[in-house]
Amino acid sequence: MRDTRKRRPFLYKLLAFIVGLLLTFAALELLFTVVYLVGDGGYLSVREKLETEGGPRVFARF
Repeated sequence: MRDTRKRRPFLYKLLAFIVGLLLTFAALELLFTVVYLVGDGGYLSVREKLETEGGPRVFARF
């Protein structure tokens, strides 16, 4: 039988690389989501507009 112990470190490196890529993309997705929420036209800016223009009674409905 062939000895397959020599191939395992390569597979572990490949698996670690794939997991690292997935974590990197997840972190970037989270970063872009935060930038969108804080940025112009995002959810937080809409809440600020309601607070300043509509007063606390309009904001309390949300």
